[in-house]
Amino acid sequence: MPVIMKKNDFYIQINKDLELGEKQVSEKTPLNLSSIQILAVIAFADDKFRKRIKIADLKNVKSISGLMTIIGMENFTD
Repeated sequence: MPVIMKKNDFYIQINKDLELGEKQVSEKTPLNLSSIQILAVIAFADDKFRKRIKIADLKNVKSISGLMTIIGMENFTD
């Protein structure tokens, strides 16, 4: 059974964990992940969703939406 997180809670947490410094984050928020941020995403996905994500999977992520797709959209609710 997938772990479910509200999208808004995800936006707040990912903004904090990645230190994006954005006032508001949405699926459209662009990303340019540094090496440290990639490791933070891997740890976050493992801790919150029990998902194993490879570094290679995150190299081409350009937005929050792309990140959510890799984690699995079934894990998010409005």
